[in-house]
Amino acid sequence: DRECRIGRANQAAVRFFNLPMDTIIGRQCFSLLLGTEKPPEECSYERMLETRRHEETEIYLSEKDLWLYVSVDPVLDGNGNVVDVVYIAKDITDRKRAEKALRQSEERFRELYDHAPVGYCEYDIEGRITNVSLTDLEMLGYTREEMVGRYIWEFNVEAETVRRQVLEKLEGATPPGHDLERVYRRKDGTAFPVLIKDRLILNEQGKINGIRCTIQDITDRKRAEERLRESEERFRQLAENIREVFYIHE
Repeated sequence: DRECRIGRANQAAVRFFNLPMDTIIGRQCFSLLLGTEKPPEECSYERMLETRRHEETEIYLSEKDLWLYVSVDPVLDGNGNVVDVVYIAKDITDRKRAEKALRQSEERFRELYDHAPVGYCEYDIEGRITNVSLTDLEMLGYTREEMVGRYIWEFNVEAETVRRQVLEKLEGATPPGHDLERVYRRKDGTAFPVLIKDRLILNEQGKINGIRCTIQDITDRKRAEERLRESEERFRQLAENIREVFYIHE
């Protein structure tokens, strides 16, 4: 009724409250749940009385660690006055817990994705960037908004060569690459070498939807390789120009 006292209930309500039917009838529904006759603030009961329209909400009962989906419908007389109220309540605790677990999992994945030691980037069938990690953004000096939607090859020094290679992969003409060395250009114009590993993104039918790749700044490695080459070159020149007999015995 208008006081939210139970006039009729089904067997699901009996099982939910774990009380006999005759004990439920006449009780204020929220007193059975909360021990109080005052509906929680989330409940749309009062609003329903004002609007005379269907209302629904989700309520968390902290005392019971319980989530409820509550649907409220008015029963009107011929003059449009509310003479009765139909409540439908459903325990959605499992669903809400699953949603919370999913959010936490997504947050952990996002943290790993964004703060991995290598950059991550995804682009669609046209080569436009759809997702990029924080590591990649910091590496290039752009914001997410500045990169998403742009073609991946725009950030490469040899843009035309990379454009052709990327489109060939997206068309399935060439396989994805591993340990590809390319030169990227930062927002400030400076260039730096990167190592790329990419893989195709396939839909349920096995068709190519895009490419997902890792991008690693290999500036330090390249510098070490250059120092090694310079050292080997100095050693070679020394060995060739020395006047004394010189050999290495292994």
